[in-house]
Amino acid sequence: MTPFEFRCALHKMIDITWTWYSQDGSWDARAAQALAVRKLLGRVADGAFKVIDEDDDGSIGVAEFTGAVLLVLAVANGKAAGDAPILQRLAFRIVDADGDGVVSERELQRWVELALEHGTAPANAQFEPRGPWGIFGTRVLTPARLTRKWLRAADLDQDGALSQEEFASLATSLQMHELIHGMARRFAIS
Repeated sequence: MTPFEFRCALHKMIDITWTWYSQDGSWDARAAQALAVRKLLGRVADGAFKVIDEDDDGSIGVAEFTGAVLLVLAVANGKAAGDAPILQRLAFRIVDADGDGVVSERELQRWVELALEHGTAPANAQFEPRGPWGIFGTRVLTPARLTRKWLRAADLDQDGALSQEEFASLATSLQMHELIHGMARRFAIS
């Protein structure tokens, strides 16, 4: 499947979903969510193609496409486990925007900001104790400082970027599946 065919398939799936949910003539939250997902997919289809094309051959095979559809359905329904290896690999490919095989600080910061904005970052992630045991209170970390903190903690070889293995320890903190689910819900409301 080429990128163009992929985009057409996504839109067709959303059309079918929308028709299915509106069969009885009622317009409920599920149909509105299907339309919201279609708009969202229109914005991310090219990036999604890159992520799904696991062997980087410029096309998506049946197994790659089926696996991606099942994963998207699990995430959209809030049924995906955040520590699932497939989600961690998918999260890495999403966060590695330039596809160079490592996650830079700039790439990571974009997703840290989204996680904070959508409330999917761990509770109190932005708070850091001041002084030993926090005797001088706490400070609120900016998204840039939180990104640097997480990057330093996960960057075992200290090269300033995260390999896929290093990123795996951070993937659960980012909660990519919850972040995408939250973005879709928020997009449906607007």
